[in-house]
Amino acid sequence: MSPAESRLVVALPDYGIGELHFYVLAGLRLPYDSFEYIVDGVSRGIIEELMMAYDERIVQMGPGAHSVEFVYKFNPQDASSLTGMPDWTGADFAGTVYIDDVYFVPSESALPDLPDKVSPVIPPGT
Repeated sequence: MSPAESRLVVALPDYGIGELHFYVLAGLRLPYDSFEYIVDGVSRGIIEELMMAYDERIVQMGPGAHSVEFVYKFNPQDASSLTGMPDWTGADFAGTVYIDDVYFVPSESALPDLPDKVSPVIPPGT
């Protein structure tokens, strides 16, 4: 094993203020791997534990376009020299991170003001 990294970058246009939702299932090889999500170069969360089911993550987003990075670090400490390293070859999803159902929800303050009631406009003579 050698240190490695897998990175997914998503460019978001300006959706305004809101929340980025996604589900993650991280089959990390402990204690050697980690999964991090980064918005505009700032870490917004790190997972360093084995997950057995999908978990929803919610990230608050400000106005403007954003770059969102999902980074899986495999064996970042180069643990190959350590003895007694576990064998995960039989695990179903060990060494894999799944990201699913990614969507953006605008905040209520970002939505346009609409009247409570809207009356239809009927042109004269119809």
